[in-house]
Amino acid sequence: MLYLAQLKPDLRHPHSRQDLQNPYEMHRTLSYAVKGALTEGQERLLWRIDSLANQTIILVQSHSQPTWSHLSAGYLLEEAKSKAFNPHFQQGQVLQFRLRANPSIKKVIAGQGQGKRYSLIGEDEQIQWLKRRGEQAGFRLLRVDLSHREQLKAYKRKGDCEKPITMLAVTFEGRLEVIDAAKLSQSLQEGIGAGKALGLGLISLAAH
Repeated sequence: MLYLAQLKPDLRHPHSRQDLQNPYEMHRTLSYAVKGALTEGQERLLWRIDSLANQTIILVQSHSQPTWSHLSAGYLLEEAKSKAFNPHFQQGQVLQFRLRANPSIKKVIAGQGQGKRYSLIGEDEQIQWLKRRGEQAGFRLLRVDLSHREQLKAYKRKGDCEKPITMLAVTFEGRLEVIDAAKLSQSLQEGIGAGKALGLGLISLAAH
């Protein structure tokens, strides 16, 4: 069972503006909605900011039912909408999808530990990245459009300092075919690609 919440932040509210300007702060704020499950290691919080019809919408997916009472008065334009869903996929099923992700590769250089992640800049490279990830995630791309690309800028607090982080975010939209229902279900729950704390990796699926 998963839960999907839809939040409409009030862009005039100072806390809302602060979160929208710094993805790490947004992640911190949203995490309070499922704090107990996160503490117990039973949660994978995924979220995404969408701009639709001149409205800013925050989608939040979680394994436990979120509560939004911690948000300050005026943070949202209206009460948060939340629903439970338990998706079941079938091999050969065609679905529409939307994904905001960081198409990248990780290069390990001798003597530099975990290596460094490099964003893929070219559109063809980004599409090929999604095709490869799709094969790992249980789906095959039928059609894909890149609707938006931007450099995310975030500041991660470490003690009294703030560490700046930048990451390429690309929004993919299109149609896919399910080739492995179990893998796709797992990918939906765990997210796709890097940067999940920055609002990346959440894939939305709908019947075609």
